[in-house]
Amino acid sequence: MYNLIRHSDRDRFRFTAGFFSENLYVERYRDLGVDVAIIPTVSARKDGPSLTRKAMNWYNREYKLEKYLLSYVSRNKFDILMLNNTVFESVNFVNIGYRLRLPIVAYERGIMQYSREHINSSEHIDASIAVSDAILQNMVKYKFKSKAMALIYDGIDPTLFEGPFDKAGIKNGIGIPEDSKVIGIIGNVRRWKGQKYFIDAFQILVHKYPNLYGLIVGAWSGMDLDYMKTLERSVKDAGLAEKILFLGYRTDTPALLSIFDVFVHASIQPEPFGMVLLEAMAAKVPMIATRFGGPIEILDAGECGALVPPEDGKTIADECIKYFSDDIYRKNTVEKAHKRLCEKFHVNTTVNQVGQMLELVLRNKMDRK
Repeated sequence: MYNLIRHSDRDRFRFTAGFFSENLYVERYRDLGVDVAIIPTVSARKDGPSLTRKAMNWYNREYKLEKYLLSYVSRNKFDILMLNNTVFESVNFVNIGYRLRLPIVAYERGIMQYSREHINSSEHIDASIAVSDAILQNMVKYKFKSKAMALIYDGIDPTLFEGPFDKAGIKNGIGIPEDSKVIGIIGNVRRWKGQKYFIDAFQILVHKYPNLYGLIVGAWSGMDLDYMKTLERSVKDAGLAEKILFLGYRTDTPALLSIFDVFVHASIQPEPFGMVLLEAMAAKVPMIATRFGGPIEILDAGECGALVPPEDGKTIADECIKYFSDDIYRKNTVEKAHKRLCEKFHVNTTVNQVGQMLELVLRNKMDRK
């Protein structure tokens, strides 16, 4: 959503962004001149008798939230209510939009298991935007009732990845040799993201490429701490603690990608989309991704990068070797990927398509009056 707002014509649309808490994006939106609202919430009550707990949680987290939203949205006289995080998380907002007869445009960003409540709520949505065909087909499977459904890919600005970057300085900064080969994986450290299989692949590759280093980039939460410790222990037990580095959360993705020789996307469950693949395409880094969900669409069924089975470190290693040993294959794949990015996943394309959708929804609203 940030990229969409950042690149939109502010004379055409004026945005207000709502969040449930202060976070890194709040100041970034404010820096764009966007009004930001922090929506008050109450943490779920976990103690007390079950019936009392459920009643209190409903009152504090459902009833009071909708009462606040009704007042806030009415007071600000918005033309459209745009939801960024799926009807799965936004039933309260849909209810408010419906009560106020406000057009609703909702993003669907996950391959969700929708309940009957979600499907019934979708009937009040004027337009649902799926960010991948995998998501759109899942919506069709669950018989979504939105008045319109459209596939609009998220896009990025490729110029952010053009550099120039000080590759030697970046490598020195994270403590690896300037002449090293680098493979990397970027994403939250969670079991389904498949970092384990990245490590499996590295253990195969390091014997063939002694100057190889692996970078695992991404944050982890408390619920993922056991998995993170398991990964660290496996790296240590393999004697690779100085070769595979856990960099944590980073804000310098374009710079990091500039030192990658291969980017790996190892999810073991279908990825709804895969923005980080677009970033690798923009950085002109050869890619390997698991063969399901959004990556199949992004990589054009394998034309723009290698697709591998999930949970298969050996095949990841084999594809890395192919990139390392065949410069023509590597060059052709990267060029195809960058061309596809500019044609299908450029942020300007996204902005234009979403803008047309918003204007259509507004016209339909006027026609109904």
